Amino acid sequence: MSYRLLARLYDWVAPNVSRYRSPELLISMALKIAPDPCALLDIGVGTGLSIAPYVKLPRFKRIVGVDPSAEMLERCRRKFTTVELHQGTLEEVKLNLGQGFDIIQSCGAVEHVQDLTGFIGDVSVLLRPGGYFIFTYEPELLFSIRQSQRAPHIGTFGREKVFRRKPHDVHTVLTNTGLRVCDDLEFKAYLGLVHHLVIARSAFQQDVR
Repeated sequence: MSYRLLARLYDWVAPNVSRYRSPELLISMALKIAPDPCALLDIGVGTGLSIAPYVKLPRFKRIVGVDPSAEMLERCRRKFTTVELHQGTLEEVKLNLGQGFDIIQSCGAVEHVQDLTGFIGDVSVLLRPGGYFIFTYEPELLFSIRQSQRAPHIGTFGREKVFRRKPHDVHTVLTNTGLRVCDDLEFKAYLGLVHHLVIARSAFQQDVR
């Protein structure tokens, strides 16, 4: 089942059936480091599970969401009328977003990105100096039937492409793009699947010289 078809059921299925933990873990980390005021971009915002608490907090002065699924965004738009939403991939809409985000987050979308270097390069451009990129992803696990490089994506019953990578390779791309890895937490996201939550930070201007 694709995200387009999951849209109507996602808000109930994710927390109640699959016990999807990624949004709550990502949100808890973001709330610890978000400045006041904060401009936040969510890549793969979906129906808005990963931005719901921010909408109620005055320190989040600007919240922007990006997602390729029109159906998922429509659900998000109905719930959060003040959130700025853009349909498309980050590569497609990046010129419409502006720059200077304090936090860019992505919950369960990075494993669907084929060109990780280009993707994280775009993220680094959109971040302000010293800003944070917080994301979860599904890694490649050797000798795993469900999480090998070629295994289908379980969350969508194989309907969405998945590009699993080793954590070392993800860290390498982050570092080569000018982001410093601050933390990397391994956890069970849903249905026993291993995921990682990574916090990376862009360099301050004085660090670049």
